[in-house]
Amino acid sequence: MLWLRYAMALILVGAGVVVGPAAFAAGEAPGAPGGGSSWTTGAKIAIGTATGTASKVWYTAAGGITTEVFYPRADVPDVQDLQYVVTDGSSFVDLE
Repeated sequence: MLWLRYAMALILVGAGVVVGPAAFAAGEAPGAPGGGSSWTTGAKIAIGTATGTASKVWYTAAGGITTEVFYPRADVPDVQDLQYVVTDGSSFVDLE
């Protein structure tokens, strides 16, 4: 009976070797290629929201820029690295 166990183990390993690569070569995942993931810095210096209870917008700041904006809840990030352009329309442009 020991030889039967060895034979079964050999068959199972052989099947894994044959079927394994086919599983990887089955094609792309649904929705592929998808977007790359990106994260803002973890060095946040501020988190804020409006003073009124009607606002559902939260934000974080780091390095002088708004790093994330959350809406409609504080656990749903919608914007990363929001920067502001300040100008008078003709003589200067300042990136904030």
